[in-house]
Amino acid sequence: MNISKSARTVERKTFNGPLLAVVLTTTALVAFVSGYFLSNSSVDTLDSRVSNGQRKTNNTSVAGTNRTNSQVRVEALQELTELDRFESMFARTVALNGLLDRADAASLQRYWDQVESFDSLSLRFEVQQGIVQRSVVIDPTMALALITDELTRDQRITLLDVFYREWSRVNLEESLRYVEKLDEDSQLFALTSILLEREDLTVERRRQLARRLDREWLAYAVVSDTVEKPELEWMRFVDHNRDRWEDLGDSPLQMLSHIAFAWVVQDGVEVFSKMRDALPPAFSLLETTEIVIDKLLNKDPQLAFDLVANRTQHETDTGYRQLAEEFVDQWSKTDPRAALASASDITLRGLRLRLQHRTVRTWAERDPYTIMGELETLPEHLQTYAREWALTTIAGASPQFVLKTLSDITDPIVRNNAIDTLVRGWAQQDLAGVLDWIHTAPDVADVQTDLKLTAFYSLAESNPQLALESALTQPLEDGEVGMEGKVVAWISHVGQLDVAVSMLSQMRDASTTTYAYESVIRDLIDHEDASRAMDLLFELCKNESLDIKAPLSTVAHHAPDRLFAALDQMERPILRAEAARLLYKYHKDTGRFTTAQITTLQGLVQSEHRSRLNSAYDELYEAMRDQE
Repeated sequence: MNISKSARTVERKTFNGPLLAVVLTTTALVAFVSGYFLSNSSVDTLDSRVSNGQRKTNNTSVAGTNRTNSQVRVEALQELTELDRFESMFARTVALNGLLDRADAASLQRYWDQVESFDSLSLRFEVQQGIVQRSVVIDPTMALALITDELTRDQRITLLDVFYREWSRVNLEESLRYVEKLDEDSQLFALTSILLEREDLTVERRRQLARRLDREWLAYAVVSDTVEKPELEWMRFVDHNRDRWEDLGDSPLQMLSHIAFAWVVQDGVEVFSKMRDALPPAFSLLETTEIVIDKLLNKDPQLAFDLVANRTQHETDTGYRQLAEEFVDQWSKTDPRAALASASDITLRGLRLRLQHRTVRTWAERDPYTIMGELETLPEHLQTYAREWALTTIAGASPQFVLKTLSDITDPIVRNNAIDTLVRGWAQQDLAGVLDWIHTAPDVADVQTDLKLTAFYSLAESNPQLALESALTQPLEDGEVGMEGKVVAWISHVGQLDVAVSMLSQMRDASTTTYAYESVIRDLIDHEDASRAMDLLFELCKNESLDIKAPLSTVAHHAPDRLFAALDQMERPILRAEAARLLYKYHKDTGRFTTAQITTLQGLVQSEHRSRLNSAYDELYEAMRDQE
């Protein structure tokens, strides 16, 4: 059987995009495929299992009655819309099956075209599924050609599932030969449908089918997760893949993970040393470890933790440390006390502290009041950390609660940290309220300026626009940078460069403008965007009322090549000379510039110096003439 290239294109389009991530996750894959197939009410009305070209029909009584449905024969598809002809929806399905069983290829195509006019979406889709099933029996090429882009994505997925299930019943070998030619994502979907459908085959036979497509792991996911002799399977897998470890694809890695999972469940985390010893030294088990602990998270989180802790302490790859932190973060969401107890048993001090902090932080963010009530039960070195994160979480919704706790804190360092935490959390929800408290609370009079900045910076990270709008309402102090400039500088500092650039035009005075521009220019250069930094510098150069020595100095120091190349573009001689002077000052002995370039810089500086002397002489000469 030769399925056309255009038909295969339909499948590739169907599986583009987010579905790939679903398909590559084993448990999600099974739920996804079976979910689409079983959850649709119209699918339940048709039995997809066809043997020897005939669909089964259920002649049992309608639920709740002992009366059997009298079969109604229909000769035209349109008759199915006449609901008064049928005693039940089941009777209509039986009539549809009979009509399709008598249809040839031409009739099926005609029915497919006619069903588009049906008002009932559920009936339309029920008929389409029946047509696909019957078409598979007559000509699989025709069946696949019906599933076009004109259908919705969900409809295509369900109909393709019907197609592969049905074809595997009609001609298993032929369907597998076709699936072998598909792209990776489509092949994964098709094989899943086939393995789910052919429950009449033994587990071993279905594993053989998956192994034929180099996807035996899928059979473990779909059919049975049991690996009876994992150690033997591991050694067999290692021997089979001995010559291709450097290019091991997703399917073998999934298989490896299933075996590893079964082995760990059976014999404990110590078996990972045996796994490691059987593999080439350069081969990483990080991905395998991640899959195994993900499967263990809900089943046996303690075993999962023991595994990731064991690997972290025996592997040099820093990815294991990150994996350990991510795991305790997930575990802390369901059982923080158990997660913290396990983290506290880690031998390595650095790792122990990292995992303890991650656990406490997650716990405090999810259940701050509980952890505040249990502070004394925590290890002493974690109590301050737990309090800070809990207060941060609480402050946004209940700052008054945090204020009450301040009087109970006698340690001045801990109290100052608590105040800082309060301000950061409170500002997220009520900037005006926290600013009023800062200005009126006598206990913080000596740190008002710092706390005010903390409040604005905290809000700027979560809501930069609101932070800027609020900053613009603050009074301008003579000789001081406006709060809006500091907010923009902070927004830029935390990496929101596009947002910061868009706000530069709203600065209220010269000193604030220069400060904000210089801050953003510096951060752009740090983020390797010197081109945009130069654009901002030239914007400043156009405003003769601004003192731009600070931005010029920043660019001269951190992007000298860019500034040197742009000297000729500076229209104001005084700025060009200042830029040349700064370049010469910072780089005359660094080897950055050639001797000729250094000479050019000196010439520009001297030229401007002579120009100033000449201007001063001319002014003096004119003044003397006026006195005569």
